[in-house]
Order: sequence, then structure tokens, then C-alpha cells
Amino acid sequence: MNNGLHKLQKPPRVKRTIGIGFPFNISFMEKKTGERDSKENQIRSFDDGERTPWLSARTESYEKYVNSTYAYVIKETEEPIQEASKLLTELNTILGTAPLSFDGDDEESIRQRRLEAARQTKRDERKEELLIKLTEIKEFIENADEKLLHHIEMAGNILSVHTSNYWRGILKVSGADVRTVTPVLEFGDFEGRIKYEERKKILISRIDQALERGGCADEKDE
Repeated sequence: MNNGLHKLQKPPRVKRTIGIGFPFNISFMEKKTGERDSKENQIRSFDDGERTPWLSARTESYEKYVNSTYAYVIKETEEPIQEASKLLTELNTILGTAPLSFDGDDEESIRQRRLEAARQTKRDERKEELLIKLTEIKEFIENADEKLLHHIEMAGNILSVHTSNYWRGILKVSGADVRTVTPVLEFGDFEGRIKYEERKKILISRIDQALERGGCADEKDE
């Protein structure tokens, strides 16, 4: 099982501003960009605050990055999700198989009871193996989810820092003409998150139900 999720272990790469590839002070450049945009009357007022083309470009970049990150995690978790689906099918088959009953004291009935007991032992052993594997997959998905949320939070923090640098330039030039101390960042629906959350919710629910049926419910729920 792939448990690296290497992209989530690296700092988010959110597009910032012109000059990112140059050996200049980024915060200084962003502030200067804000001053320039203010002087060039790039500020547009809305009911909830002011926006500029620079802000719109940054929010668009952030949305694309977040959606691409969700798409990355969906791709990286596809294999364990497919494995979980197969394991769940097998487990449900085992849990739905009732032991065969053979009455009588004749030699054939005794032989069949012994064979069925051996088959049931193998089913029980396989059930335990499946429960362990499903628990591991659930832990992997939950760990990936934790890393994903942390990574996106870091990306949001980066966006906030660079937006703050930019807005200081706006305030320096516009001053009292700007109603908001911090600009409004308006985001659309994160389609990647919607798809990811739906897949995760369905999978975790199916695994939890299977673990409960198999007698492997979390101790905290007991």
C-alpha cells in the first residue's frame, strides 16, 4: 500500500506574485505591487469589501491548487480503496455464510461435521485477516485525510501572508479610502473536495459497518 503521499509532505506551492523566481524580498515586492495597483485604480468596491485583479488571480490560483491537491490524494488512495472494496465483498460473503448442519450419528454425518468444522475454522481465520487489512486501510485513509487537511491549511496560511503583504501596499496609498483592513477573498466551490469527501465518507462508512458486523468495533464505541 502506498503510504507516502509525498506531495503532502512538501510545503504548498501556491502561486504568489511576479518576481517569485528572483532573489528579491517577496514581501517587499508584494507590498510594492499593492501600491502600484492602488495608484492605477485597480481597486473595485463590492458590498462585502474591495477586490483587485491581483486578488482575483491569487484566489483562482489557490482554488486550482486545492482542487489539484484533492485530485492527487484521490489518485493516491485509489489502489487501497479498490482493495478495500474487494475485501469488503469477500468479508460480506464470509459473514453471510452459515455453517452447514449435519444431524445423525452415522459415519458420513460425523465426517461431514468434521469437514464443515474445518471449513468454518478457515472462514474464521480469513475473516480475522480481512478485518485486520480493512482496519489498516481505514487508518491509512484517515492518516491521508489528516495530512491533506494540514497541507491545505498551510496553503491557506501562505495565501493569507502574501495577501497581507499586498494589502499593506494598498493601505499605504489608499488609506481611509479603503473600507476593509483586510481584503475579502471569495472562493467558489472546491469540486475536488466535494468528490473527495463523498468517496471518503462512503468508504469509511462501509468499513465501519463491516468491522462492526465482524465483531471488531472500536473500543471507544463499546
